[in-house]
Amino acid sequence: MRLVWISYCALLLALALARLIERIWIDSGGFFSRYLPLILTLVIVIGIYASLKQRRLFVRGFWLSVVATVALIIVSASLLFIYLGVTSHWGAMGVWLLLLSALVLIPGAWRLRIYSAKSNPIWANRQR
Repeated sequence: MRLVWISYCALLLALALARLIERIWIDSGGFFSRYLPLILTLVIVIGIYASLKQRRLFVRGFWLSVVATVALIIVSASLLFIYLGVTSHWGAMGVWLLLLSALVLIPGAWRLRIYSAKSNPIWANRQR
């Protein structure tokens, strides 16, 4: 199972780097348009890594906010997919890429939700 998550993280990083290269190549967008997908991907990958290693990283509230942010992105992208699909008659390739990008984030959000769950024993109060 660990190999599956490593492959998933590699896919996420490849997609984020491709987006960064595309934005730099066509010289469009500002800082957030270029670098935010890569930054969010790195945060998700770090969270998955900490989850696989069963290590406490940052605080639980941070990971809950990351899960909420990713869930908001997934819902927003899905709603935008539906809106653009209805208005452009489902023919535009960008519409389907939007859905694909939302679907790719679901396993990472699921893993981070499990990692940040209150029932996860790594968040129990421990003396350090």
